[in-house]
Parts: sequence; C-alpha cells; structure tokens
Amino acid sequence: MSCKVLWYRRRLRGRPAPLGAGAVAAAFFVAAAGCSGPAGGGRAAEFGPSGRAYLVVADNTQAATCGMYILGAGGNAADAAVAVSFALAVVRPDVCGLGGGGCALYCAPGQSVTAFDFREQAPAAARSSDYLDREGAPIPGRASIGPWAAAVPGQVRGALDLWRRFGSGRLTLDEILAPAILLAQDGFTVDRRLHQALAGLAERYRAYPDYRQRFAETYRTLLRPGGIAYMEGDILKRPDLGSTLAAIAKNGADAFYRGTVGEAIVREIGRLGGVLSAADMSEYRVRATEPLAAELFGCRLYAAPPPSAGGAIVLQAMGVLAAAGERGGSSFRAHFMAEAMKHAFAEKALLAAESEQASAARRMISRERIEQVLGRIDPEHVSAAPVVRLDEGALAMRSDGAETAHFCVWDADGGVASWSESIGRPFGSLVSVPGTGVLLNGAMADFPLHAGGGSAGADPWLRPGARPLTCMAPVIVLGGDGVRLVAGAAGGSRAASAVLAVLEQVLAENAPLGDAVRRGRFHHQFAPDVLLVEPSVRAEVLQGLLARGHTLRAYRGDEAGRVQAIEARGGMLRGAVDARGE
Repeated sequence: MSCKVLWYRRRLRGRPAPLGAGAVAAAFFVAAAGCSGPAGGGRAAEFGPSGRAYLVVADNTQAATCGMYILGAGGNAADAAVAVSFALAVVRPDVCGLGGGGCALYCAPGQSVTAFDFREQAPAAARSSDYLDREGAPIPGRASIGPWAAAVPGQVRGALDLWRRFGSGRLTLDEILAPAILLAQDGFTVDRRLHQALAGLAERYRAYPDYRQRFAETYRTLLRPGGIAYMEGDILKRPDLGSTLAAIAKNGADAFYRGTVGEAIVREIGRLGGVLSAADMSEYRVRATEPLAAELFGCRLYAAPPPSAGGAIVLQAMGVLAAAGERGGSSFRAHFMAEAMKHAFAEKALLAAESEQASAARRMISRERIEQVLGRIDPEHVSAAPVVRLDEGALAMRSDGAETAHFCVWDADGGVASWSESIGRPFGSLVSVPGTGVLLNGAMADFPLHAGGGSAGADPWLRPGARPLTCMAPVIVLGGDGVRLVAGAAGGSRAASAVLAVLEQVLAENAPLGDAVRRGRFHHQFAPDVLLVEPSVRAEVLQGLLARGHTLRAYRGDEAGRVQAIEARGGMLRGAVDARGE
C-alpha cells in the first residue's frame, strides 16, 4: 500500500497520519472545526494555520481535510476546491452531490474574479403545464420529489471546468479525486448533521410506505436494513459512488454526461416516467461569466450573478447600508438592514420573471436603484412592503426548504475559491440511480411554476436552457492589499441574509471574523412580512425593532444560514466555521 493511500485512509478516518506540511495544517483544522454551538445562538470555530498560509473551511471536517491535503501536496485553490466538492458529494448526500449543481467564484493570483454557473438546468421537454392540474394549481410533490423533480445536474461539469481553467497542472485528476474515492469505497464517519438528516429520511419512509418501492435505491444505499438511520460515529460506505468517481477521474466529465453513468441516469428517469434526455445531459455547459461587483466600505465586493439571486440581494442591501452612513446606534442599523433585506428579497421575486436576469441584477445594485430603496426607508418606522404580484412573489419564495453546502479555499499563493452547491431539499428528488450512487436533485421545485406556461417556446418560466434562481451567495472581497475576505453560507434562502450580516460586521464595524459569525442575526425575505430573529440578538436591538413596528418571530439555530469564511487580518489567515444548529 502506498504512503499516499495510507495517509488518506488514516487521516480521513481521524487516525494519526504521517506528518508533513499538509498533514499538520489538516490536523489543526480537524481539531478546530469540531466546536459546536447552542441552538439559537452563534458560535464559531476560529483558527489560523501555522506554517504555509493556506486554509480550507467547510462544515464537514472529512471533506475539508481532503482539500487541505491537496494544498499540502502542491495543489492550488482550484485543485483543492474540486477535491472538496467531490468529497462533499460522498459525505453530505442530504444536501449536495454529483446529481446537483451550484455557483462559485474564483480568483487566481493577480487575475480578475470569475463567476461559475453550474446550476441545474430544466430538461428541454419540460413545461410548466406538466406540473399543474386542470385548474392550474401545482400538483403536490410533482416538482420536488420523483422523476419530474430532477433537472440536468451541473456539479461534475462545474468542478471540472474550474479545474480545466485554473488548476495548477501539478496534480492529475486521479490524484485530486483519490480522497473522495477512498471515502466512498472505504467508508466515512457519519457526523451529527448527517445522522440528523438520515433520521429525517428514515421518518419520511415510515410516514409514506409507498416511498420504499418508489425510491428503493435511496432506501437501500443510505439507510441500514429495516430503514434505520446510521448513527453519529458509524461508518457509511458508498461503493457505487466510488466507482462513478473513479470513472470521472479516468475519463473526465464525459464519463458522467455521455458515458455509462449518463446513460443510467436517463434510463432511470425514463423508467419512472420523466423527460430528462440524453441530449439534455450531453449538451449541458457551465457558464463562466463576470461576477456582480460593487465598491463599498473601501473594498471591492464580488458576488455571483444570476441564477444566484443571493449575490444581488447581498450587494443591494450592503449598498443601502453604506449609503445610510453612520447615523444612529445598533438598533438603527438593524432596522435599516431589515428593511434593506425586505426590499432586496422583493426584487428577487421579480427577478424570476425577467428574461435578462443578469442585466436586471446589475440594475438592482446600481447607485440609482440603491438611492431609490434608501428613499423608501423611514428611519423610525417600518416601511410598506414593496408591491409584487402575489403569484410571482409567493411562488418565487418556494426555495425556502432547500439546503446548500458551502466551502472556501485559500491557497499559499493567494488564490481563492468561494463555492456553493445543492441538490435542493434534503436528499433532493429521492431518486437514486442504480449502480451509480448518484442521487438526483429536486431543483425543478425552485422554478415559479404556475398557470400561463404555453406550448414549446412560449413557456414564460421554462425557457430553453432555463436555470432556477437560488439564494446562494458566494462572495469575494478585495481590499488594497489583495483578497481580504472569502465567504458564503449554507441554509437555503437564509444563506444571503447570513452572508450579509457577516459582511456588515466585518466591513462596516471592523469586527473580527469569528465575532461576526457568532453574533445574533435576523432575516427578512419579504414574504412573509415577518422579521425572524435569533434569541441571541441583544435586547436593546430587539426593543428598537419593536418600537419601529417590526413583527418579530424567533427562529432556531438550525433555521439560520451557516457561514463559512476566511479573512486575511494582521498577516494571518483566519477561518470561521459556523456551528449553528449543531
């Protein structure tokens, strides 16, 4: 057995590993990221590596360790991001995987920031009317579980396109995917978050007995015999997924989109009655574009463009806060942030209906638009909710139940990646493809589907190549000396508000990253017109919000977005992993 394989197997199972630069940094990360916090409050693991200045932060230590090893072996941020993404596909089947998609930002040393859109894409044959009954009402569950819920997955092409463009060239794809393959084949340790998700999955199978036949492969591969959830600390093996990863390592993205894996996906969807085709798979392409950008608080902020609506939400709200200036105290700024969120999420609802979403998102963050929003905010009272058509507004918020994974990478040369991905709601569509280990997404639920869809070419929601909006919000912040902050969040629609809260604390208040992640947060997404607050928000802030007329509701820690971030401060890299919900 090679020393490299021995290192992987020892390190990924949490056992002592041969020490080297990468192993030391990874061991430091694993020790630090084990911290957890109470529900409803904020607590973060904050740390900085010794030796070479590189770091990976994610809410799964086994996946982060894969990235740290790749950096220690001479890889760059792109290499490590690919390793982490495929490792997460193994260890977090509840939120992400090869059957999902997402968006990311990447900044190579001395180069501009590039945005990657690898969001899931609607099958060409899908129409809004397929998801509606004769009265034009949504068919319950049609867009969220089963074969009609699955859109064309983008994760594999997204990761490999990043690697093709920006990889170091020092490591082969086989070397980069080796940790994920070993996690799948040898098994990985089930952590608390995955155990909780698997317990929820087992309960769904008990509540709906027909699921055991409809979604038999997911039942077989992710639960113990008898439908029992794996416990925290158990070892879970995914050998079929390991074989799929090995095929990708050997033959690249074509192994997934054109080869036997793609054929198996299309065959299974067809057997179940869906319309995802071989052409949908083979013609899927990643979109590498310019990110959204804004000059705020003495820095240049970059965020993902559509189909990420989270980027526009964050930049518009940050623009409003910057324009508001230093007036008032903490409750004043909290009021302005809540109002800015409300208006930004209202515009997100309208963005779903735009044919040119990228242009609409740039208008959202323009100085003129920010001044208009600022003019609508009363410093002492809650402003009227923006006027948005109910069918667009309410339905565009349907992504509320979606979950996401996020991680950040910072390499020794200053290259950085901010990466978000998802399969939709927990365990996606519940459709696992036999023999592949691939669990398909439920992204079709993120389209605002309703009556009005017409014949081919006339559907207002499922246009050719349509990709649904998401609240994913990966960001990169540049200061005068280069990259200052890399951040993003897991947590569905709350990802954007979580990132916003941390950016405001770090950039406007100059708070240390760990403090910014720990502080209490709130969330307003326009519909419903309620401000969700964590119990840890200070009493004087809550009193100020109530005095201004806000309707408050407490939310639990597991409802809040969970931020992963890295900042450069005082010549050190410091990372923070949000422990909310653990």
